[in-house]
Parts: sequence; structure tokens; C-alpha cells
Amino acid sequence: MPSHSVAPVESVPPRGRATAAVDRVVTGISLWWMASPITFVLSVFISVQSRDPIWARVSGALLAASMGGVVAAPAIGLVLALVGRRWRARRRFAAMAAVSAAVIILLLLLWELIRECPDGYHC
Repeated sequence: MPSHSVAPVESVPPRGRATAAVDRVVTGISLWWMASPITFVLSVFISVQSRDPIWARVSGALLAASMGGVVAAPAIGLVLALVGRRWRARRRFAAMAAVSAAVIILLLLLWELIRECPDGYHC
């Protein structure tokens, strides 16, 4: 009696499902990183326009999501790409990490320059 007649038939092998899941997570992390500048600008806009405590919490949540996208998304994606052996994704997340690092360094430099100007003076 052949063994294949008893075994259930699956349309996608288990490895194929795992591959598709990793691809979806990689895409989601990439989208999170790409949405980070939008959420950052929206957070700043909300915090400048509204003084309501509820909107302050919304602004804080958006700020946390954008900072997490800038810092955590490339790191998580790079680890996932290395573990999942996704070489194209690994290069993409390495480039994302480089761009994020450059933006963070420029923002820290800008912050230091803004802090140097004393109050009441137009530097």
C-alpha cells in the first residue's frame, strides 16, 4: 500500500509558509521605517497646535512610533534578514541603518546649535 494515499495533501509546504511570513514581516518593517518621517512631522504639528493633554499623549505616541521606526526598524530588520538569509533585504536594512544614523547625527548637531543661542537673541 503506498504511503502517499494516507498522508494529507497541503497546498503549501511548511517552509513556504515560513518564507512568506518572513517576507511579510520584512515588508512591514520597511513600511514602518518609511512612515517614520511622516509620523515625526505629524507629532510635531500636533504638539505645536494643541495644548490638550489627550493630544499631547497622541503626539507622544506618534513620536515614540517614529523614533522606534528610525532606530529599531533597521536593527530588527537586519537581524531578521540575517536569520532568514534574505540577502537583498539585508542590504536594504543596512542602507536604512546608514540613512537613519546620518539623520540622527544631523538632528543632534542641529539641537546643539539651537541650544547655543541664548534666549532673546536672534542667532
